[in-house]
Amino acid sequence: MEHVKAEFSLPAAVITNGALLSLNELRDELSIADVILPTLDAGFPETFKQINRPHPSIQFYAMIEGMIEFRRRYSGQIWVEYMVVQRLNDTQREIQQIQKYLKEINPNRVYINVPIRPPAEEWVILPDQKTVERIREKLIDAVGINRPEQGEFQILFNESSMLKNEILQIIKRHPMRLAQAEELLRTKKVVNPAEILADLEKTGQIKRVEYENTTFLFSADVKRGK
Repeated sequence: MEHVKAEFSLPAAVITNGALLSLNELRDELSIADVILPTLDAGFPETFKQINRPHPSIQFYAMIEGMIEFRRRYSGQIWVEYMVVQRLNDTQREIQQIQKYLKEINPNRVYINVPIRPPAEEWVILPDQKTVERIREKLIDAVGINRPEQGEFQILFNESSMLKNEILQIIKRHPMRLAQAEELLRTKKVVNPAEILADLEKTGQIKRVEYENTTFLFSADVKRGK
């Protein structure tokens, strides 16, 4: 971040699950960022474990205290993301506790998100719009971003073999909607995008997952629980 800010004079943002903000040295290092985007989607340790499945060394209350302490010393912007999972962290009890922590953290923004891509566990239930609105009203000034992401992916090469690898590398890091992948290949003047994607599927490198009436492409290495 120091290099980027010195070289290009651009603002730097850090997207984080917030788990290590309990570490004083990490809070010091992050102080040069212009925006920090931590996650806070649980009011209690048991809910935190269910949703985030943290490493055993990560302690929920220590993480919360780390966020509060970071806010005391940090002069930049903090944008908190709250991922809503129906019947898990959308109860009145959870919302009230999250609201309490948010008052102490005092973020500049709160974003309410939902699992717009297929989650790691199939038991996860996508909350409806009414639930999101109810939570948004409780958390004053919160912004709902519960819709498919916008924007374009970028790939550098035009050769067929390189295109396959580029698409595969994106999918390994970030599941793509089938329509996204096809559109991306069309920007590279590929006449038949379905052929390239079908080849990746036949060779066992990617797989299709149906979620909320939409087809997503996943890396074949990703396993989803029941």
